[in-house]
Amino acid sequence: MNGARALRAVGLVRVAVGAGSLLVGARPDLAVRAQLPRGVLGAARILAVRDLVQGTLLVVSPRSARTRVGQAVDALHCASMLAVVPVAPRYRRAAAVSAVTSAAWLAATELAARRS
Repeated sequence: MNGARALRAVGLVRVAVGAGSLLVGARPDLAVRAQLPRGVLGAARILAVRDLVQGTLLVVSPRSARTRVGQAVDALHCASMLAVVPVAPRYRRAAAVSAVTSAAWLAATELAARRS
């Protein structure tokens, strides 16, 4: 699989994850929603929309500057969430999961981009 095709595959997965996150977040009957600290659900929805946008950009134009901008956004988000982990005990778990997820998207995009 070449780089552009691999990036499109990552983009499609990211779109699916974003759409799934939005659908799950819309269900009031899920027990996981009750366990989330206040404010986390709204942030999760914003991140799901971000996944949809970044995934769509990868599918539409996989070999562009937008790919690198998306990676920069993932890196900044990861760093900001790692900064939250030690100082906000109430949001520690959500921040750690968010940091790991951003790092995973960054790594997947980089690995796909390096394929030739």
